[in-house]
Amino acid sequence: MGKGKKSGEKIANRECEVEQDKTCIMSTEKDDAIEATRVAKVHFPEFDADDIETWFVCLEAAFCVSGIRTDSFKYNAIIVGLGNRAKFFHTAIQKCNASESKDKYETLKAAVVAYFRPSENQRLTHL
Repeated sequence: MGKGKKSGEKIANRECEVEQDKTCIMSTEKDDAIEATRVAKVHFPEFDADDIETWFVCLEAAFCVSGIRTDSFKYNAIIVGLGNRAKFFHTAIQKCNASESKDKYETLKAAVVAYFRPSENQRLTHL
């Protein structure tokens, strides 16, 4: 186990691995100051629009293993993970940025899951 990981923490999916090094996480929120001192470089799972729920499970596992807890870091991680797909969520991102809310991550996550979740017809044809 690498430095900073508690014994017993495991990740089943290799895409969710976290590498420990001396990269600092920069942020602007007061609570993020604590996380900015962490020396973890999170390796985000490759975005998978076909299995969005599993992508979020892997992303959240990477946060857990790295000790990432702040809403703003998690929120920004979704945007990074989406890459050029973030344009589909411009309205939700603007709403979150304009808000003083502490649940930006959950708000954007809900929008992303709703957008990429297969329709009922798609799920039935997959059976």
